[in-house]
Amino acid sequence: DTDGYATGCYSIGGGLYNNGKTWRATQPYFLPTPGHGYKSDWHFVEAFFELNSIEGGVGVADGVVRYWFDGELVIDHSDVLLRTGAHPDMMFNQFLIGFHIGSGSPVDQTLWIDDLTVATGRPSTDPGGPTPTGFARVSVTGFDPSAATGGSGRVTPTGDTEGSAVNLNLPTNGTAEAEVAAGTHSVAYFPPAGYELAPGNSSPQAITVNEDLVTAVTFEVQVSASGMPDIYAHGLEDGTVGNITNNVNQPTTAGTVIDTDGARGTHSLRWSYGTTPGGDGGAGAFNYILPERRTDVWVRFAWKYDGFPTSVQKIFRVKTADPRLFGSLLYDGGVERSRRFSWFWDDVDVDGGTNLSIEPRVGEWHWWEFHYTIEPGVPLTIEIYYDDSLVLSESSGVPNENNLDVVFFIFDGTLNKGNTNPFTMLFDELGISSQKMGIPAG
Repeated sequence: DTDGYATGCYSIGGGLYNNGKTWRATQPYFLPTPGHGYKSDWHFVEAFFELNSIEGGVGVADGVVRYWFDGELVIDHSDVLLRTGAHPDMMFNQFLIGFHIGSGSPVDQTLWIDDLTVATGRPSTDPGGPTPTGFARVSVTGFDPSAATGGSGRVTPTGDTEGSAVNLNLPTNGTAEAEVAAGTHSVAYFPPAGYELAPGNSSPQAITVNEDLVTAVTFEVQVSASGMPDIYAHGLEDGTVGNITNNVNQPTTAGTVIDTDGARGTHSLRWSYGTTPGGDGGAGAFNYILPERRTDVWVRFAWKYDGFPTSVQKIFRVKTADPRLFGSLLYDGGVERSRRFSWFWDDVDVDGGTNLSIEPRVGEWHWWEFHYTIEPGVPLTIEIYYDDSLVLSESSGVPNENNLDVVFFIFDGTLNKGNTNPFTMLFDELGISSQKMGIPAG
């Protein structure tokens, strides 16, 4: 109650509790008799919430709660405490529209809701006059007919234009369209892995959308200088994990597709880790299963940490049908490998694997590329490139006795021996090919 508004507390089971605050108008506005405010008529309701700031690790009572009824502001508070210094990163992720009747109702009741809008700004103050809209049309050209996706676009309002950003999934050599508020917008385009904008093209581009009219913008692409992965490519710009499958082991949340800082487009795969107890299997993984087994294959992806684990973590693995030929890229936050990356042959290495002498830097994107060769009667060999520099070339030392080949890859997060430092790991721009790809242009 430090902001002067009473806080309630109620159990949700399992020893956990939720709290809540209540703000009331000075008088009733949904009324039982016909006339202004009659409860059986349609009404235009708007609500606005803004979280309070955190200063010096302490919550400041400057949050905002406002409520309009048919355009009239009936609740207005700008001195609200909605989060404390214990939860500085807390944000809104859901809302609830529904009844709360306490001990129940003696009669049946019905609530009708229509034209629901969620926005970062007030969409309209006139229930009879919706925001004027037009259409933003984005087209792409230049793709090879075998390309799986045309990438993605994002239309973002600028200046005083209302609304929020709209994402578009584009077909190859095709068009996607979005209805947006009339006004100025910024249109950004994100090519899929293996492609880049052709010379003379730029992203983002500024456009003006007029009411009821179409404004078109076209982007031309070309195969990137590093070549198009001929087995699989996915840049996550459509907001999905593509053909990668998720395998989650609690308590870690794995494989979330998120909006990022823009350095790698609009989406990445995220693994977030809290503290975990000792033992193996404290994290989740993403698997990519090859559509056909390969004896020679390259895998490339972008990657970064926002903090380091305090234990051994498996970041990436290759698996064959022979468990002796598994291999793992490790990061040891303890002392065994002096906080460096290493390559570890599962069930073969007993001395901690091969130290790669690479110390990662927090918050920076880097590129990994792996080259696997496995032939009958000879050991599986590995080449590892870090930011396109060769950092390891060695074999497992175990002959391939059963004519086996590479089956699938695991983008992993398995932690051994426990972790005491929460951190996040991001993956992006996966490419799998029969030849070296290098770092994509741009």
